[in-house]
Order: sequence, then structure tokens, then C-alpha cells
Amino acid sequence: SFVQTIDSMKELNMNSADLMQSYLPNACTDITGFGLIGHLLEMTKNSNVSAEIYYKNIIKFDYVEELAYKDVIPGGSKNNFNWHSKHVLYDEKINNTQKLILSDAQTSGGLLISVPSSESKRLVDSLNKSNKTKASIIGKIIEKSNFEIKVYEK
Repeated sequence: SFVQTIDSMKELNMNSADLMQSYLPNACTDITGFGLIGHLLEMTKNSNVSAEIYYKNIIKFDYVEELAYKDVIPGGSKNNFNWHSKHVLYDEKINNTQKLILSDAQTSGGLLISVPSSESKRLVDSLNKSNKTKASIIGKIIEKSNFEIKVYEK
């Protein structure tokens, strides 16, 4: 339902930003106009690393995929995909609609936080206890490769 959207927009990122400070963050950005892939790309390029993400671990509003498969996709999301697709290696199981979802040009997105792997589960558990919206581990930072980001279904 659209209640998820309203709850998400009402919940500011300040609580999550304050909470993450106890978990040794390496980097953090809010996901807005450039979508998840665009903001992750900024993080990897500026840190001289690559990232591996898992589509199934990415939390989406219940209706997002339904709308996307009906081609209800903003033009900005399509522009984002066209801009950063050359930096991303997509597993063959990731279809074009899923690629566009990862490029979603958001107005009020959540935080993309990088912490040491030893801290990630504790941080996610803490975020999920203190926030209405949910957090998950969506991937990991890897050694620099030919592609800035690799997307797998997992």
C-alpha cells in the first residue's frame, strides 16, 4: 500500500545517521535523484573500490515491481540507467525492469551506508529496531575491478 511510502517519507534519515556513528562507517550517502546505482557509483569511484550487490536483498515498497513491470517508470530513472550502465556488470538473471528499479530517481530515499563487514549485521539489527522503515545488507565492497558495480540476483 501507499502507506509504506508515506511512512518512509515521514521518517527522516537523521536517526539512522546518528545511529550508524557507533558502527565505524566508511561512507554514507542518501539515495536521491541518481538512484541506488548512481549513488553507489559515486561511493566506489571516489574510494577506488568496486561493489557487489544482490537484487533480492534490496528492500522495495510492495508495489514498486508491479508498477515497473507496467512501465510506470520515471524518465529520470531511464536517464540514470543510460548514464551509469557502462560502469555496471549485470548478471544475466537481472532483467531490464530490475535494472531500471535500481536506477530509480528518488525524491526521498534512504541511506546507503558502508561499514566494516564485522559491523554490518549489528548495524542492520539496530536500524530495524529503531526505525519504521527497514534496513538490509545489500552487498559488499570488493577490490577494484573493470566494473564499478556488479549486480547479482542472489
